[in-house]
Amino acid sequence: MTHYEASSLEQLSNYSSYKNGDTAVVKTDIAGTAKSYTAYVWDASVAGSNKWAAMDGNYSAENVYFKNDISCAGDYTQVGNISKSATGTYTLPASG
Repeated sequence: MTHYEASSLEQLSNYSSYKNGDTAVVKTDIAGTAKSYTAYVWDASVAGSNKWAAMDGNYSAENVYFKNDISCAGDYTQVGNISKSATGTYTLPASG
């Protein structure tokens, strides 16, 4: 088995000749302050279905990051302490 490292899952598509059980770690920058590490295994268990499959791990809300702020709109007046603006929208600061 072989281990690969990349900065995106798409980058892994540049390699070839994977074998069943090969592993890869994708390291992604999060807003320049942290890194996300995601592990994958090459699954060739079914003929013709070769693909990178995510490895399961221990996840918690502490490991969840948003790339962008969240735009809120729709039929609500308030969620928690967030109220809709006069224009009917609200941007929830959440990036990074």
